[in-house]
Amino acid sequence: MPEPDAPPTLDAIRAAIAAGFGPRAVMMARELCRVCDTATMLELAELLSEHGMHPPLAGMWRNRTRDRRETQPYANALNGLAQTMVAQGRFDDAMRVLQEAIEEAPELRYLRRNLASLLLEKEEYENALETSERLMAEDPGDAETAELLGVIRYTVGDPQTALEPLRLAFEAGRATAGLWLLKALTLTGDDGGAAEVLRRLDAEHHDRGAALLQLELEEPGSPLHALQGAPGMALLFGRLLG
Repeated sequence: MPEPDAPPTLDAIRAAIAAGFGPRAVMMARELCRVCDTATMLELAELLSEHGMHPPLAGMWRNRTRDRRETQPYANALNGLAQTMVAQGRFDDAMRVLQEAIEEAPELRYLRRNLASLLLEKEEYENALETSERLMAEDPGDAETAELLGVIRYTVGDPQTALEPLRLAFEAGRATAGLWLLKALTLTGDDGGAAEVLRRLDAEHHDRGAALLQLELEEPGSPLHALQGAPGMALLFGRLLG
């Protein structure tokens, strides 16, 4: 009797992707994942993730009997699928997928941070605050979570309590936190603090800071329009935007 066809190889899948045959690559990957060992599956997952093939990859993980080494990569694939759903505006579906990922690998803090960000997007502010505050309690030095917490507090109309986490994130080098800090300082009436943030954005993050500031000034309701007209501010804005 003839030997059964051997499963596709990683090289064959890689070649199909490089040639632009995405559907063919996914079909071969599904065939390979049914029979391959953990080491091969982890390589396959990395390959598909690199090329943004998160939805089919998540399905492959679901249909596979996984060992403990595959838990986090599976959760990563679910996160990628959730991000794809967010981009499509499918927030409820993304929420379910993220919750599945957290159940699979609760030790991956970034999954819960992404959940808090999605809750903010869905305007579920209380849950977003609770999730981000719990993450900060676990790791008070987490700059990314600090920025998210500050953004949530700012968004719910509490710029005063947003200052501390935003300062932490800005001190850690996050230019985006600097822009939110600038807005929060403006709303709390601290023009001196706002001026210092503008100076630091110019000195430490000039290109990124200029791009962020320009986008913000295109928003009709931005508090920075009022700051821009405050005494002594025109020169600082000009340095960053010039």
